Amino acid sequence: MNYKRKESKFSKFFDSDTIDGVVSDLNKNISAPLCDRPDLFLEQKEREKIVQQAINFLPKNQRVAIILQRYEGMSIQEIAEVLGCSVSSIQSRLARAKENLCKRLMPFLD
Repeated sequence: MNYKRKESKFSKFFDSDTIDGVVSDLNKNISAPLCDRPDLFLEQKEREKIVQQAINFLPKNQRVAIILQRYEGMSIQEIAEVLGCSVSSIQSRLARAKENLCKRLMPFLD
């Protein structure tokens, strides 16, 4: 029952279509680098795609927290209010999200 209640409160703000829409809107709004080197532009697009895929693999609660903080510019307090949980819960979600992203993206740094 608790799981269902949390899930319904959570999905009221962010269903999977909304999250996918936010991520795709972010990709559309990222402007091309101002340079004459198409190889750098393609590298940037590839990095963005890899980061987007890594974010999509995060658990839903971590994914929403990281999107709200990084892409929507919300504070931890604001995220806690929107999601109806404590500040410490959001802090731990963000920390776990960053750890998971780091693990997933580490192979691309070599």
